[in-house]
Amino acid sequence: MAARGNEEDLLLFGGALPQQNVEPHAAVLVVGSSQSGKQALAHELLASAEQHQFAMQLRIANNLPLPVDPLRPRVDLVVLVLDATSRDSWTTVTQAFEVLDPMFVACGRVCIVISGAEDAAKVSVATEEIEKLADLYDCPILYANLVVRDLSWCARVLSLSFFFFFRFP
Repeated sequence: MAARGNEEDLLLFGGALPQQNVEPHAAVLVVGSSQSGKQALAHELLASAEQHQFAMQLRIANNLPLPVDPLRPRVDLVVLVLDATSRDSWTTVTQAFEVLDPMFVACGRVCIVISGAEDAAKVSVATEEIEKLADLYDCPILYANLVVRDLSWCARVLSLSFFFFFRFP
């Protein structure tokens, strides 16, 4: 993985697809604090995309805004990863909403994936607090157990990607 400032590149395309002149069907940006589980999420998304033979470009970032890069490809979907056991992760997600383009948020191109909510004793961000933020920005919430590595919720994120690709080319 090559790091460029605040942004890191991950695998770009599903391996089962032809490689010549392949344009990604969806460009997904996964944003989360260093301990949020964004790496695990990114790898599971890529595995699920490959399983569904869906070409995806995926980038990960620790926070927003990203450094200026005129060569950065478009972003179709922003996935904000929130570790419910970390207030730092909460701060990263709330600050991301402050810098995201309001039209991007209004088009529904942002979702929140919450990890670490399985153990109520360790949770430091109340569910009501998260739901209030999601309601404010009309943003879907997906709960994920990144330890168990259940891919069913990855399919939901991919379905959001499909929706945005075909609705907003």
